[in-house]
Amino acid sequence: SIDLEKGIEERKRITHGYNETEYSKYMVEVNRGLYIDNILYTLSSKKIEIRDLENLEKISEVELEK
Repeated sequence: SIDLEKGIEERKRITHGYNETEYSKYMVEVNRGLYIDNILYTLSSKKIEIRDLENLEKISEVELEK
């Protein structure tokens, strides 16, 4: 949320998973986020996740080919 006195407040940190290798960290790192209406789309090299913007619950995901 955004407040004039408090600034921007983080609601939740969204990741696409975690792996130990440097290459794997790159693959699951969220590179972009966008929203359309009440849906949040997050994109990484590994997948696209679709979430409800109100509660940030995952609706679906699409695995991307390597």
